[in-house]
Amino acid sequence: MKMKMCVGKNILKKVTAVVLAAAFLAVAAPGDANDGSVLSTMAIRAEASGKYVSQGSIKKAVLKDAGVTEGKIRNYEVKLKTKKNPVYEVEFEAGAYEYEYDVDAVSGKIKEMSCELIKKPKSRKKGTLIAKSAAKKAALAQWNLKSDSASRMKCVLKKNGRLEVYKVTFRAGSYKYEYEVDAYTGKLLEYERELVRQ
Repeated sequence: MKMKMCVGKNILKKVTAVVLAAAFLAVAAPGDANDGSVLSTMAIRAEASGKYVSQGSIKKAVLKDAGVTEGKIRNYEVKLKTKKNPVYEVEFEAGAYEYEYDVDAVSGKIKEMSCELIKKPKSRKKGTLIAKSAAKKAALAQWNLKSDSASRMKCVLKKNGRLEVYKVTFRAGSYKYEYEVDAYTGKLLEYERELVRQ
């Protein structure tokens, strides 16, 4: 009886190894959402170890944060970085924007994110500048924040190449925010959010 149990355990180990090996070989294959997902070998091993938050939970968290649905994303990639504090680095595209996230692999908390217009205008014909208050409003609206919840708010007109932009920065809650807003249209060209305190 003991010998049978031992053989059974060995078979189970071999089957598990084969399944994991197949998963590792498939890391460059499209994900089940048909969005061109790529999962790094390190990320798959991390999830299998049970030490870190699951890939599915990470994906749900970043998509919810970005305000997009799974069917709308393209080129989804996730990698695990284990130096010092382990984080998942997530990248994907949705609509006209490219998103990047750093997510704590243990807690699942979003530490940092950035979003950038994939095709930025190189220049714009002169028109009427929007008011600074409009640029601030556009930045706050992205996260449904109210002006009284933001501190250290700054809004400065700058040039980014041949494009004039308002650089808007502020803090709210545990995060620091930074935006580039088209000074003529009010369109968000790029923005970042970084965790500054736990």
